[in-house]
Amino acid sequence: MSVETELRAAAAEEFSAELELSAAEFSSALEKAYLDNAERFPVPGRAGGLASRSEIEKLYGSGALYDEALAVLLPEACTKYLHNKNIRISGRPQVAELSFTEAGGVLFRLKAQLYPKVSPGRYKGLEIRSSRKDEGAFAMAALKAALSEMRGGPNEIMTDQRLDAMAAQEKLNISEDPLYYLLADMTFIMEGAYREAGAPRSALQARAEALEIILQELSGDKKEPSMKELIAQVPVYVSRYRELPENFDSVLERLLEARAKAKGAMSREELVNEAFSSYLGSIGTDEKKWRKERRTEARETAACDLLLEAVAEAEGLEVTEAEYHALIERIASRCGLSFPEALVAIDKEAALSQLKRDKACRLIVESAVEAPALPQNKKQEEKPPEVK
Repeated sequence: MSVETELRAAAAEEFSAELELSAAEFSSALEKAYLDNAERFPVPGRAGGLASRSEIEKLYGSGALYDEALAVLLPEACTKYLHNKNIRISGRPQVAELSFTEAGGVLFRLKAQLYPKVSPGRYKGLEIRSSRKDEGAFAMAALKAALSEMRGGPNEIMTDQRLDAMAAQEKLNISEDPLYYLLADMTFIMEGAYREAGAPRSALQARAEALEIILQELSGDKKEPSMKELIAQVPVYVSRYRELPENFDSVLERLLEARAKAKGAMSREELVNEAFSSYLGSIGTDEKKWRKERRTEARETAACDLLLEAVAEAEGLEVTEAEYHALIERIASRCGLSFPEALVAIDKEAALSQLKRDKACRLIVESAVEAPALPQNKKQEEKPPEVK
């Protein structure tokens, strides 16, 4: 692989490099693509076995395996190049201006956003107007004070990544609560029941009533109401708007069967996403609004990560093997895994980075000092004016 040009735009934090892969590298990728995908290309008249690469290319065209080969080759080339050049980027590299050379190689441009570089400023011995008696509040105040000294900040890709991580954690929390799966089930039933009765209502209205039914059933000592008990309340709600058809019980049975069939075709991820949407709907929002509301928090969290990484680098903080193994043991115990299983499952680089950030955080908080109490007249001066 050769590099012809390399460009950096510091102001925009962008990086661009033109890379060339040899004909031998591309040929090797094509052979691997053939071995991995040959069964996807049936050849008429062949009794059995895999078609040869020449048969596939003759029948489907010389470029039949190009997409599969490039899908593996280009990301690997980008990763190798960035690693060798010690270039850290935000998000994933993009490929543009793809072409093929006369010699049979591949020419393309790698584009990416550089990982932000920040200057931590002053972060030790900060005066904090908060009492150490409240450890959480004091630590938060110390970090905010250190952040105010930092120059630079996260880019939009980092903020989006943090938002994705926050959403994933929220979905994980929701996935452990059966209430929101039940709410998704009941919303489906309520919408269908109103539609069948000739009184269609919006998903928002159906979800609100489904939640009301569930909460009514939960008002007693029951931890989780049965679907039979919940379904029994549906005719009560629908009859408020339209006279029920004679066969309404069979309508509800069909809806239950349809819901079971729909859920059977859904993946675990789809079920969790549906439960998450039910949760958001129950608090009067949706994922688009939720992400917009949490964006500031995501940016602040990403900025804090940058600060702690910069402090760890400035202080030369390192993680010992014993500290890393102690973390693995805690995770293994919490997740019910053996130590070897946890060791394989955990991304070591990510774990080491987190441990360094934890050390940097402790350094900032432990070195911070309580600021002297303000005189009474000074407190009054700093009191914000009343809004009339």
